[in-house]
Amino acid sequence: MAAYSLSAPEVCGKVEALSEALAAVVGSKKDDRGEKAQALADVVKAYGGSGIAAFASSTKLMEGMMTVLEGSDKKKSSEREGVVAAVSAILKTCGAPVEPFLVKFMPALLVLLADKSGKALQTAAEEALTALVGELSSQAKKMYALPACVDKLGSDQKFQTQAGALALLLKIANEAPEEIGSCMPELVPAVSALLCDAKAVVAENAQKAIEAACASIDNTDIQPLVPSLISALKNPTEVEDCIFKLAATTFVQEIEANALAITVPLLKRGFQTRKTPVVRMCARIIENMAKLVERPRDVKPFMPTLMPALERATEEV
Repeated sequence: MAAYSLSAPEVCGKVEALSEALAAVVGSKKDDRGEKAQALADVVKAYGGSGIAAFASSTKLMEGMMTVLEGSDKKKSSEREGVVAAVSAILKTCGAPVEPFLVKFMPALLVLLADKSGKALQTAAEEALTALVGELSSQAKKMYALPACVDKLGSDQKFQTQAGALALLLKIANEAPEEIGSCMPELVPAVSALLCDAKAVVAENAQKAIEAACASIDNTDIQPLVPSLISALKNPTEVEDCIFKLAATTFVQEIEANALAITVPLLKRGFQTRKTPVVRMCARIIENMAKLVERPRDVKPFMPTLMPALERATEEV
């Protein structure tokens, strides 16, 4: 496909047409919002590749949509609903070619899950997010959707946003298990921090998400212990018993990053107990597992956690 330049008259004309169609959606009322959104999507599709290029390359157009989505004025909630409707319509009508551009709106859509203006906008954002993530390829889920979701799990986010992000992580884990496995070092700490959240929906979604993510672990030595490992992350009183279970395991399979991702947080807590038998057990587990790590990149993300703990144990035990 030939490259398109926004300086070319034909593309500039298309940007203008797209801007007008978008303005109609933003200014629409509830009764005709769907019709206006579909009209915008039809314009994008009718122009084919050049329409998609114009849509994606127009800084003014993309930034305009983002500005509306990121607004917080309750009086302008209808404008946000309009842009959400536009995103959904363009995705449904144009499909894969527009996904790399629409995925940029994911962070803003996740925040809208907690929008104070009403349930209608929250529901529209949820539907748009679910459709968008569902359409992405497995690799795109890993590269774009997963980081966007993990970024919205922090304590600075409202619980609706956290719950929605966790629900999408569950969807990603079920639809792209191989890709989720390689992201476990970043995923497990963020999700496990919400296992005991005060909001039941957040804690429940965190439980489901981490269980689905751990299904990617194909190490038969670790897999039987996964329920205990997750439970220990949720219940600190179970840490010591779980460490002893792990210590009693004979490791024979290669240890990869996804297996380390669920065991290292437990070992960290074991070292923090400062109990000599537990600390020694943790060190022995690390030694046994390290012998079966074949690729340095699998253990690299955990070195900042493990090395200081081992060095401190060497001095104190």
